[in-house]
Amino acid sequence: MAGYPRSPKRNSYVQTKFNTASPGQRVVLMYDGIIKYLTLAQQAFALEGPERIEKIHDHLTRVAQIISELRLALDHKADNELASTLENLYIFWERQLSDANTKKKPDNIADVLNMVTELRDTWNNALQGEAQ
Repeated sequence: MAGYPRSPKRNSYVQTKFNTASPGQRVVLMYDGIIKYLTLAQQAFALEGPERIEKIHDHLTRVAQIISELRLALDHKADNELASTLENLYIFWERQLSDANTKKKPDNIADVLNMVTELRDTWNNALQGEAQ
């Protein structure tokens, strides 16, 4: 992402964490990424100057990439009803965030952030229940 240098050690750590996670843990990690970049986009709305628009766009573009990966990972053969429900939710998020990006509407980001956080917590609780 332009303007955001990343530490090679950080990238390596994150990649290792993701690669060694269970499928359920990967979903939680992806939701964590969405939450991180939505929060950064919200913070960028408070900025002034030309970098404001670029930062909002960059963060929301990163979120869109993660949502796209979540959509690609849906398994309609295993559970079509759940996959279809999640796909519709992800499409809704994409539309809300596209609108937030093009029309600079921070309320859309807050709405999606609340939904992602709730879904992330639900997944995390389910994984913790499996571990017990």
